[in-house]
This record gives sequence, C-alpha cells and structure tokens, in this order.
Amino acid sequence: TNYTKALPSITARIELSDDTYLKLGMSRVMSRPPLNELKANRTISPIAPYNGGSGNPFLKPFEATQFDASYEWYFDEDSLFAVAGYYKLIDNYIGYAQRSEVINGNPYTLISPVNSRDPGHIAGLELTYQTPFNFIPGFEKFGIYSNLALVSTDIEEFVPTNDPMTMNGVAKTTGTLDLWYSDAGFEARLGTKYHSTYTVLYGWDSKALVRVEPETTLDFSARYNISSRVALRFQVGNLLDTPLRTYSDNKEDRRGRLDYYGRRFLFDVTVKY
Repeated sequence: TNYTKALPSITARIELSDDTYLKLGMSRVMSRPPLNELKANRTISPIAPYNGGSGNPFLKPFEATQFDASYEWYFDEDSLFAVAGYYKLIDNYIGYAQRSEVINGNPYTLISPVNSRDPGHIAGLELTYQTPFNFIPGFEKFGIYSNLALVSTDIEEFVPTNDPMTMNGVAKTTGTLDLWYSDAGFEARLGTKYHSTYTVLYGWDSKALVRVEPETTLDFSARYNISSRVALRFQVGNLLDTPLRTYSDNKEDRRGRLDYYGRRFLFDVTVKY
C-alpha cells in the first residue's frame, strides 16, 4: 500500500517567572506497522479443523493526534517540581481478528492483523520531584529523585478472545524513587522502581500476548573519582531478587513465566587518557 501524511506539530514555552515555565505541545504523529505483520504469506492446516493465519501487506500506519502540557518549577539549585499531562487520540491501531475464507473448497477460519475501525485514546499524568536536602541541617549532601506516572486507555488488544487485554506496554502506575549522596568525588544511589500489571509481547508472534504482574525492584550504585582521570564504580542490580511473573489469556491462575535472574554485581575502573 502507499500513503501520504501531513504531520504538523507546534510547541510553546512560556516563562511564567525566572524559575517557572509552562510548556505546551500539539502534534500529529504516525508509526508504521511492524515488518512481521506486513508479510504477504499465509499458513493453513491441510486437514480439519481448517484454520490458519496470515500477514497483511495492506496495513495502514497507526496515527495519533496528541496534546502535551507541563508545568515546571525550578525552586532551588538542582531542584525541580513538575507536573505533566498528555492526551493521545489514536487511529488505525493494529490487532488481530478472525475471518472466514473458502480455500480449495474448504471453509477456513483465518487470523490476521488488521487496523481497528474505532479510534481510542491514551491519557496520562506524570509528577516529578527532585532536590538536595538543603533544608535539613547536616543532610545537604543527600537528596531525592522521584517520579510517578499514571496512565489510562480504552484501547484493547483485539486478539480473538472473550477477555481482551489492555494495550500492549501500558501500565496504569509506574513509580521511581532514588535516594542519593554526593560529596568530594564520591557518589552513591539507592533506587527502587515499581510498575503495575501490563500487557507485553515476547518474541515475534504478535498473538502471544501475556500479562506481567506488578514488580518492585531495588538497585544500588556507588562511584568514587580517585582523580580527574581515574574512577571506580560498584553496582548491585536487583537487590530484592525480584522475579518476572507472567500469566496468559488474561487469567491470573494461568501461569506463563516465573523467572528468577538473581542479583547482579558489577565493579569497574574507568581511566581517561
């Protein structure tokens, strides 16, 4: 297929005061279909039950009209409070659907990728707060970085099922919290991340969607600059040994994966010439 798209965009940055800004944006964007969905072949069963699957070289790109707004307050050195929101109206989202076709005189049920007929939306709100603890005597070298993202959508993966999953890759809640220390060439950071349940695809079979259960991970890193040219770094990943848990068919009692990756330790030396 072929198409011509106009993708206008406009942004504005308004300085409310010396340390406060309002940023606005509006744009029309597009994303082309995955190459594996555009394949021009099909696979069918030679005997009953007659079923199969195929690609769809006539897929259209999915498009979105999106609006963004953010309020940013730089209230002190290395300090920020920000609130950002966005809304995306999405057309031509790609999913899977069933259709009937007679092949060699036999009635087949085929599954193939198609563009959705109805538009959908994604809306989100993101909060960010970071600052050194300058307001606490004796803790000026410590600080915090935090971020909370809240997302909602009415888009569902329309793989043929009676219980469709929510849009691939969208978690309703995602959070990050880092505590750090920095002084005289030494830096240390303890960070935790959380996400709620979301849909994901592992591999190239776009029908094989699964749900990833909520996860909380904890990481640590430390760095010391011996000189302007030599630095040491030590990291520990996944301190809580958090496993990956998934389930299939949107049913929590249908365990998909339970993977333990263990804790990861890294020590390196950096030398600049």
